[in-house]
Amino acid sequence: MLDLSEIPIIDNHLHPPLRAAGSPGEGDFRRLFVESDFAEQLDHVEHSLTFMRAVADLARLLGVDGGDWRAVRDARHALGPEGWYRRCLEGGNVRGLLVDYGYSTGDQLDHAELRALAGSAGAEVWPVYRLETALQ
Repeated sequence: MLDLSEIPIIDNHLHPPLRAAGSPGEGDFRRLFVESDFAEQLDHVEHSLTFMRAVADLARLLGVDGGDWRAVRDARHALGPEGWYRRCLEGGNVRGLLVDYGYSTGDQLDHAELRALAGSAGAEVWPVYRLETALQ
């Protein structure tokens, strides 16, 4: 496989992370991988290829056993929201973020907070100018 890990990445569109983005609980973590509200489906989601691949990739990023989604969840939780965000930026070699602040919910990091957090991982942050917002 071609190794692209040394190439710096710029995320060309994201919304700022939530301030209170804690680790999802056991049911909530699995729910991230389904679109259904059918609770019984949660018992089956961990057998899906999407879930298994995501858990393996997250385990590699976190340095835990790749087959245990609970270990992945717990390792993510141990980092806290800011540590997790830094780990993702560093692990993906993300060096720039173009941030869309146009749909603010009030519980997201503001530009100064996001710049400080991303900067601690070696990434620059630039706001995106939204024409829709300016025209309203």
